[in-house]
Amino acid sequence: MKRVFIIACMIAVGMALHAQTKAEQIKHIRQVYAQAKQKVDKMGQDGKAAHTVHIRQIEMGEPGGEYTPEIDTDTQFYFDRIGGDSEQGITGKAVCYFVSVNWMADGHTNYREYLYDPVKGHLLFAFMEAETHAGFKVETRYYYDAQGNCIEQKHKVQDKEATADSHSWNDWKSELESGRKNARLFDLMLNTERPYPELASAHYPSSTPKAKLLKDIRAAYAKAKQRIEQNDKDGGVKNDIEITIHDQQSEDFPPVTTLWKCYYEQIQQPSPYQRYYFISEKTESMYGESYEEYLLDPKPGSENVIFIYNQGYAEGEEMEMRYYYDENGHCFESKVSEIVESEPVPARNKAGYIFSIFDELMQ
Repeated sequence: MKRVFIIACMIAVGMALHAQTKAEQIKHIRQVYAQAKQKVDKMGQDGKAAHTVHIRQIEMGEPGGEYTPEIDTDTQFYFDRIGGDSEQGITGKAVCYFVSVNWMADGHTNYREYLYDPVKGHLLFAFMEAETHAGFKVETRYYYDAQGNCIEQKHKVQDKEATADSHSWNDWKSELESGRKNARLFDLMLNTERPYPELASAHYPSSTPKAKLLKDIRAAYAKAKQRIEQNDKDGGVKNDIEITIHDQQSEDFPPVTTLWKCYYEQIQQPSPYQRYYFISEKTESMYGESYEEYLLDPKPGSENVIFIYNQGYAEGEEMEMRYYYDENGHCFESKVSEIVESEPVPARNKAGYIFSIFDELMQ
């Protein structure tokens, strides 16, 4: 009887939601928007740990007389942790409720916002304010229902009401896809279980002498570090992505800050694409901190990890680990601090996980 009553209530709620008028849906979205903006303003200032993800991406244009950023994108995700059981060590799911995007292209500064349902996570609202090459300001607002249908849209050109065909910058479908892409990227970063580190490959070892492999890897590492130093200089040619995550998985865990940096180069032949060559990760919490590096094989067409470095600090102790790989993924050399009781498994799969995040971001 109780089950029948619950099902009847669920059906009644569903019918009530379905019966909402467009005006009621828009009113609800505006209320959620006001609440989200209020939370964003108080983030990290209300005595609680911040729950944010910050992504900075700089892409340079083709070399010319001067190097200026072709695209400089600054994306901020805001989220809550919902559910979980701290007593059992189970953390709640991260649900993103708001995203802001500032991006500069060809000297013009533009802005976007995406509002999500704070419980279910689907897109509710998308706002864009952009400037055309001719200096015209364009504004768009799109309101969505739970199924992704656009229930209302508003447009402005030069602060005057306009129609949807007054510009070609975007439409409700393109903004819906952008909002969903942000949601996929967020889930990949916060709600995907990291793959278990794979065992070092014991088959198909390289026929190249070990001394030459080590020499080539160390030379590739030194070259990558030189490129990174040049890339990070103010005013230098930048091709990098930086992701900073501030999270506290539950009240029983301390806040953690994770910083990923990805460096890549622009390849033009046979077709244009970005090729990674170095990734680093730094994690800090009250329990300690760790730093990791992943060096990719510089050979054309290869995306293999050839070197992993791991440095950790915990309770005043320092640990270092180095792993060297041949072209077949075989770990042919490792160097581990004496303090490490047993050699940990080299985490090449983790590198693949981080690559998948940057792949999703750059699509």
